[in-house]
Amino acid sequence: MAGPTLPFLLTHRAAGNQFLDGIFSNQPERVGWLLLGYSLIFGIGHRVELCVASHIGATRTAHCARGDGGRLPGLFLLNHSGGESPAVRWAIGS
Repeated sequence: MAGPTLPFLLTHRAAGNQFLDGIFSNQPERVGWLLLGYSLIFGIGHRVELCVASHIGATRTAHCARGDGGRLPGLFLLNHSGGESPAVRWAIGS
């Protein structure tokens, strides 16, 4: 995520039916705010995970971490929901 790929994908509008492709093409400065929000959420989550992991043990922590696998299919569905209504996109995001 530290490379130029994500800002390029979010600001470059290509002909297609993807929702996230070029979503910030009119306001590219919003990519910076997105990256700031992502890094804050990631840092807070990492700190909470360290605190919780020290109390519940490594095995239970590993079982909880397996639940994170739902993010990538969710992002895939959200990205390919370009022709859907906002209600459908909110349902996928939640």
